[in-house]
Amino acid sequence: KSCSAIWPCAASGLPPVARVADGVFTPEYRPWPGESLEVALRHPEGVEGQTLTVDSVLLDATPGTRLERTRLTLLARSSREQPLVLRLPKEAELQQVTLDGRDRPSRAEAGELRVTVPAGAHTIEVRWQQPRGIGISYGLPRVALSTPAVNITQQVTLPPSRWLLATRGPAWGPAV
Repeated sequence: KSCSAIWPCAASGLPPVARVADGVFTPEYRPWPGESLEVALRHPEGVEGQTLTVDSVLLDATPGTRLERTRLTLLARSSREQPLVLRLPKEAELQQVTLDGRDRPSRAEAGELRVTVPAGAHTIEVRWQQPRGIGISYGLPRVALSTPAVNITQQVTLPPSRWLLATRGPAWGPAV
């Protein structure tokens, strides 16, 4: 093995016989019998930062006359196993939670759902329904995550008996 920026080391006791190989600093040592070389290795230091990243979020709501069905899909990467807390609407009746397509027994307590995310990249899907129908105006259910997220998409699937007349939002959206 050789020393690197990831595994720093320092040698003492002998001077190297070669320092550069193929344009890269690579000390080489050739001790004679009776000579010794001491090599000090250091364990890499941890770097500050978040260990859970939510790469994309899709919130898809389908409002009906008296009931609204919602699907939340998250793509998350984690460097270690840890919980992700989702704050759902208080009236939400949890239907299903899956991690990489496999059911995870879960329940929301006081509007908070905890999903344990193992190390690696995973797809989390949460489905719920709530007793809320579509009226004259409609807004998507509010959801919050315990960690920042990027690439957020919100989607509404209207019933065939409804027409979309107007939308509002920031200058860069919504797109209809």
